Amino acid sequence: MDKKKSIILAFVTGVLVALALNFFLRPSKKAEPELLSDTQLREKLAGELIPLLAEELKQDQYVRLKEDYLNKLRGEFGGRAVLPLPAAPSPAAPTPTAPIPQKALPVPDSAPSRGPKDAPITLMEFSDFHCPFCKRLSPTLDQLVQNYPGKVRRVFRHYPLPMHPGADRTHMASACANEQGKFWEYYDGIFALPGAPQEADLQTIAQNVGLDTKRFQECLTSNKYQNLVQQEVAEGSQKGVQGTPTVFVNDQMVPGAYPYEHFSNLIEGILDPSKAVAAPPAPAPAAPPAPAQPVKFDDLEGRPSLGPKNAPVTVVEFSDFHCPFCKRVTPTVEQLMNSYEGKIRRVWRHYPLSMHRGADRTHEASECAHEQGKFWQYHDKIFETLGSARDDNALTQIAVETGLNKDKFEKCLTSGKYKELIQKEIAAGSQSGVQGTPAFFINGKPLSGAQPYENFDQLVKSELGQT
Repeated sequence: MDKKKSIILAFVTGVLVALALNFFLRPSKKAEPELLSDTQLREKLAGELIPLLAEELKQDQYVRLKEDYLNKLRGEFGGRAVLPLPAAPSPAAPTPTAPIPQKALPVPDSAPSRGPKDAPITLMEFSDFHCPFCKRLSPTLDQLVQNYPGKVRRVFRHYPLPMHPGADRTHMASACANEQGKFWEYYDGIFALPGAPQEADLQTIAQNVGLDTKRFQECLTSNKYQNLVQQEVAEGSQKGVQGTPTVFVNDQMVPGAYPYEHFSNLIEGILDPSKAVAAPPAPAPAAPPAPAQPVKFDDLEGRPSLGPKNAPVTVVEFSDFHCPFCKRVTPTVEQLMNSYEGKIRRVWRHYPLSMHRGADRTHEASECAHEQGKFWQYHDKIFETLGSARDDNALTQIAVETGLNKDKFEKCLTSGKYKELIQKEIAAGSQSGVQGTPAFFINGKPLSGAQPYENFDQLVKSELGQT
């Protein structure tokens, strides 16, 4: 910064000297060539100095903003580096090329697909049968499979959105059709309808595509694929899916119903990296709208909770043990419980974020603590030691410190018995509109983030009729 200012000062000094020389040593009218006039020199000064000063101010502003941001992070997180900062702005940055998608994402055996399993390119679509944009994208994906024979595999994954009533039921029906080897026929039958399918349509489509209707109805009535659909929603959320359609071209996410050319360019870039094109600006994914009605939770039985079950206010908390904002909001929630003793029930829900490595395992460990009746003690110790190692040995040590039976805890954690439960919790959160942590529902009304006490208090008072 000092070097740049010295250069500017030297430049200004030189120009002023030139002005002085131009004034005192002005040649006769006959002299050739004529020196620049005062006006011309001022114009030259403005034309060269102003851009330089503007760039200097921009760089200075960046440095100051960067330092302010770092100081804020140091204050909040004890001096630990948390997030990478962007590089200083460059006036002539080259046009970026689209990152070439690399290895395809793992495909579950149960996932319906078209195209060879060993194809170099996998189009994994997270879709919703009640979503009009998913219907619009379907012919594009079919065309890609046809135009790149043997090179593209299309894989379907379930992602019914909570805003679409009955969508999860339609997805379960498609899984029942897949059981009889006719998923894609059923898929086409659903999207051939003019609108979202009704319950009666599910049976009609099954009959039209030649399914054993009795077997189909038994499958659908049993809800045998409900867990599968919920697990796929949870997996999609952990991969960053926030809406439908979302397609992964190998490992690169493409959110939205993009035109054929966008996918074709990505595919060509994989088949021949020299054909990779300039990356288009990535659209910001649209956040799903907040639920019009309060969210109703009918799966709270057995979840860790504090406060009486018949309390007039229930606070459902979706949280992540590796999230610093979840730790920050914990004293606020505890203060709320103390302020409204006997009137609030606090219920914990698991929502480990995919960006936090090992968070799933920590949440499984907390369930093993819950099994021994000490979830909240384990909860407190986890947040107390946030930022420390989180391998199995560390999780076991915390169990010992909270008075758990070590052998029983280790056996529970090693078994992975609560892994499926954690995935179901994530699915439940995603279907309720959760996009990050912490996320709260106060009698079903959403409140996201580490909000100040006053915001919680206002909602609770409203529910108690005290406003």
